[in-house]
Amino acid sequence: MTGDDQRFRVMRVDALGDADWTRWGDLAAHSLEPNGWLDVPMLRAAAAWPEMAGDLLAAIVERDGAMDALLVLTQRRMRRLPLTLMTTEGRYMTWHADRHHPLVRADRPQALGALLEGLAASGLGHLVDITMLPTEGPLADALAGLESDGSIAVARLETVSSTWALAA
Repeated sequence: MTGDDQRFRVMRVDALGDADWTRWGDLAAHSLEPNGWLDVPMLRAAAAWPEMAGDLLAAIVERDGAMDALLVLTQRRMRRLPLTLMTTEGRYMTWHADRHHPLVRADRPQALGALLEGLAASGLGHLVDITMLPTEGPLADALAGLESDGSIAVARLETVSSTWALAA
């Protein structure tokens, strides 16, 4: 990570400990763009349902003992292409969530960039697909800022609410 002691990690949602869930709840309560589908009770219940949510991963940006950003996603191979996709679409999220956008601490919007950089550097996939991403509001503004300063490459599919970011 860059700068102020941020740390990026990816964990299986079903492997998170009580301290992680507490910090996740604090992030959800102080997020730039709320996402009820990523509230702790919703995802903690999902973690106990391995047939539906056993493939869920939590990509986390942390700093000073707090979570600054979190995205729930799955990893899958793309058909007909030798690429791995990190996507917010998976059995659980597609069937049970209307919003898939990340939680980003309201006073740390730059953590969105750290989250996307961490995913790009993680080696978990060639592309990041964030579906159901708001097209306006504070999270969309933070993404537009990253795009305009050249931090990330974004491709939008206008027929669906989806954003693709190339991982370097």
